[in-house]
Amino acid sequence: MINIKPIAIPFRELLEEFTRDDIESLLDGFKCSRESFIEGFVRDKCVHSENMGDTKSYFILDENSDDLCILGYYALTLKVIYLAEISGGKAKKLHQKEKTNLYIPTYYIALLAKNDTYKESIEGKYVLESALATIQTAAQSVGGRVVWVEAKKEHRGVVEFYQNNGFTEFQVEEQSDGFYSHLLKIV
Repeated sequence: MINIKPIAIPFRELLEEFTRDDIESLLDGFKCSRESFIEGFVRDKCVHSENMGDTKSYFILDENSDDLCILGYYALTLKVIYLAEISGGKAKKLHQKEKTNLYIPTYYIALLAKNDTYKESIEGKYVLESALATIQTAAQSVGGRVVWVEAKKEHRGVVEFYQNNGFTEFQVEEQSDGFYSHLLKIV
């Protein structure tokens, strides 16, 4: 693909503009071999989650293409996190009045991925920056300044990707399918 011009489109706009068949075809074209859960979510649960208001999805499309093709994808939601332990310095940085207040409202990047089919056409950093720009717009409108993600510890490259983009690991959680690194960033 030459002359790609990526643009983030809220899924709600796509649902309003295109037919159901067009949407199904678009979603079926999304491939994510790194994490089959993301691929399955985009294909099978994205519409329902959007309609229920659980997450808000955004698709990175090529503005220069006449064909609908997903270059990247992210889903955002609000989530309260629990910090098991927090130092006075971290509490201050997070604007917590007391370090005993361990529940923090946050923006949560629930899913973030590139489409395998076009992975050479877009950098993961662009998808992340688009997600952070969307969060920044929301933060300017309603407040909040903490964003976080989680990544499987075994996927060291993913953890490092977030760390290289300004996220700091603040806790590790054991889940049914392994250990997850929780990474936080102040926006």
